[in-house]
Amino acid sequence: MAKWEMRSILALLVAIFMAVVIYWVTDSLQNGGGTVGRQYFVQTPVERSLL
Repeated sequence: MAKWEMRSILALLVAIFMAVVIYWVTDSLQNGGGTVGRQYFVQTPVERSLL
């Protein structure tokens, strides 16, 4: 693979990661703060059974 291809793939991964982080932070702030992403884990049946 060419160097520019590796760089573009890395840039794409970083952009996706940043978008996910920003989405999580804003969503948790809208839900009254708390741990980032907690509402996603709580929705899973496994987490419900543990709680």
